[in-house]
Amino acid sequence: MSFQKCPICNGVGQVSGGYFGRAGDYDRGIASDTIEVCKICRGWGIIDEITGLPPEYQTKGEGDGSSRYGNE
Repeated sequence: MSFQKCPICNGVGQVSGGYFGRAGDYDRGIASDTIEVCKICRGWGIIDEITGLPPEYQTKGEGDGSSRYGNE
């Protein structure tokens, strides 16, 4: 298995709040003062080169308090 840096969050695992808003929902906009976990890599910052999925198909630290972004 080979991984690449997530092209959406640039390997950070986070994006500005509102980045993944519904298409055409321009009222919501992107908020630079909030962040959310990248929905493509699910916070890992990397995706599989072939499948486009993160290393584990679940949110990093889901439910166990170990996430680097707090308790999601």
